[in-house]
Amino acid sequence: MKKKVTLLIISIILVLIILAGTTYSVLFKVDTTEKQSYTTGILDITSNAINNSVTLANGLPISDTEGKTSTPYTFKISNVGNLKYKFDVKLLSTNSDTTTMINPDYIKIMVDNNTPVKLSSLTDGVILSNKKLSPGADLEVTIRMWLDEYTPNTEIGKTFTAKITTTGQAVYSEAVKLDNSGANIPVLVDGMIPVVYNSLSNVWVKASTEKNIISGTCNALGDLDNDGEVTVTDTRYLFQFVAGMRTFSDEQILCADLDGNGFVDETDGQLLNQNMAGAINTFPKGTPLSTVNATVEKSPFTWYNYDDKKWANAVLVTGTNRSTYQNANPGTEITEANILAFYVWIPRYKYKVWNINKVIGTQSYNAQTTGIDIVFENGTASTGTISCTYSYAAPSSTAGSPNETCTGNNGDYYTHPAFTFGNQELTGFWMGKFELSSSNPATGTSYGGGTSTSLTPRILPNVTSWRKNTLSNYWKVIYDMQTSDNIYGLPTSRINTDSHMITNMEWGAVAYLTNSKYGRCTKGSCTEVSINGAWDNSDGGSSYSTYYTTKTGCGPISSGSTSNGTKCNAYNTTLGQTASTTGNIYGVYDMSGGATEYVMGNISSSNGATYIYNARDAGSNFTYSTDTTKYLVPYAYGTTNNDQTAYNRGRLGDATSEVVKSSGGNGGWYTDHAYFPNSSDSWLSRGGSIYNSSNSGPFSFNRNSGMSSKIVSGRAALSIAS
Repeated sequence: MKKKVTLLIISIILVLIILAGTTYSVLFKVDTTEKQSYTTGILDITSNAINNSVTLANGLPISDTEGKTSTPYTFKISNVGNLKYKFDVKLLSTNSDTTTMINPDYIKIMVDNNTPVKLSSLTDGVILSNKKLSPGADLEVTIRMWLDEYTPNTEIGKTFTAKITTTGQAVYSEAVKLDNSGANIPVLVDGMIPVVYNSLSNVWVKASTEKNIISGTCNALGDLDNDGEVTVTDTRYLFQFVAGMRTFSDEQILCADLDGNGFVDETDGQLLNQNMAGAINTFPKGTPLSTVNATVEKSPFTWYNYDDKKWANAVLVTGTNRSTYQNANPGTEITEANILAFYVWIPRYKYKVWNINKVIGTQSYNAQTTGIDIVFENGTASTGTISCTYSYAAPSSTAGSPNETCTGNNGDYYTHPAFTFGNQELTGFWMGKFELSSSNPATGTSYGGGTSTSLTPRILPNVTSWRKNTLSNYWKVIYDMQTSDNIYGLPTSRINTDSHMITNMEWGAVAYLTNSKYGRCTKGSCTEVSINGAWDNSDGGSSYSTYYTTKTGCGPISSGSTSNGTKCNAYNTTLGQTASTTGNIYGVYDMSGGATEYVMGNISSSNGATYIYNARDAGSNFTYSTDTTKYLVPYAYGTTNNDQTAYNRGRLGDATSEVVKSSGGNGGWYTDHAYFPNSSDSWLSRGGSIYNSSNSGPFSFNRNSGMSSKIVSGRAALSIAS
């Protein structure tokens, strides 16, 4: 998608003079329109006024009842191009002198038939959000404005002027679901490019986001060169097709889907190899050379398939080739040197609860060993039946008496709360694929970036993790990925897109998806995510503890190892992929080992309080307020960290108190650490580190100070309102 900003400059002049018989007019005038040409079409947006002005009745402050029946101003936005337009409509002040400007608290605005609001309550001036115009379509907008009936005399003689603008983007095609899992379609924002991995060339390529299904009969399953046999040539042909080096006829595609999952990918090539080696005599779809009916996706670059543990991946790239990649065909290589950040899509879901009261050692079903029962939800619907309220009172020491009170029972479903971001319901969110690195990932005493807010974040494999920075500094640099001059191509408006440091609840959502059939569980048996045990000794450190120079995306130093060493089995190797949340290259990395990661989770300042306990955080870039509550998961105050009293302070979905099997601190699932934040260390960190060995993992949680540490990093997330 291309970003497009079109300004429909409409002057709005409101002059207030408190004199008997005076009327107040809001005058709108369309001054300009703009047209933008693209290689794929033309976006041409025009506007015109339908009537001239709206008059404030009697020239005096009036009630909402009167204002809602006043004469509206109406204007029309038209799309006369050939591309779809998705946009927001904004009303922005143009007053240069705020001392003579009418206080927006006293100006009421009613758009169309929506509820009247104060002008001051608008976020970034948005009066209509997420509107769409197809080619040839029009949108009429009516606006009524009036002075609130409680306007004081202090506003006499002041003025208010503003302009109306639209900001949006051209939409080239509508996304469709590409698999049958029920997962919501990943939402791409400006700057993002969907990608899949080409394992033959070991490169990331642009993915296909369109569905092109073919159905028919395959007359000889596995025979791709039409010679009447299944041989090594067929294997070569299949891998070449998957790599984009060979085209197939429709029948060849039907005959290449050997596992019957509706896609042709590397798995089918592996089945051919196994058949050649005599390891298998038949394919899941049928016996070699048999006649089968099939329905298969035609493109080898299909973006995702959650049923096959292929989570959707997307990248942000440098501005140099961004437009080239956005307009490129599926299969085009996205050069690694151009990539700034990798993200993985976490679709909205509900899960079957097994420990609703956070009692140590409780599982109403074998959620750990056989897998968490997860059901993807459609759109932003909340179909879970459990609802919860949280108390910040002093925690109880009694099992079964948590601070969070939830309706329902074990075995009921709960819509995961990570998909509620402030007052927005999300279809999913983007998780940084790797822990944070920086624009200067130097080793040694630089700690991959160190204590700084001047460096810019990267989310990349095979580089030094960004460490020894304060939690609030990590929060700031991730938040600043949307500044007006950002290098990522991300939207600068935070209305529908929000870059932020990952919350503890978002971490929990990824951890739970990992321990399900969509992640590390297959046929009722789950495997643990392997540890990233690699440290870099190129800085001259005598051991890992000299600088704790961890590297992103590495796997265990050897198969099954929980130790640390200098060997980095990269994320795209067989061993490296065992450290992924899916067991393949499409999952999230560094959730076990590497550097411990700060997440946004903190305890309240005292019993009964709802303000965070800002203990020992050497920095103040994050301040808890009503405007920032969505960026943090708060917990009740407490002094203990590894007993029932501590675990009573957890929340459903955050992968803390639900996953504790025993007290003492090492009793989490897979023997992961289980230390809850307390009055000594009020922040949460997740995943463990190379230092924590077998106690590291996606379910590891620990108390931390928020201060800079040479073994602590962070992670980015993107919330998208579709």
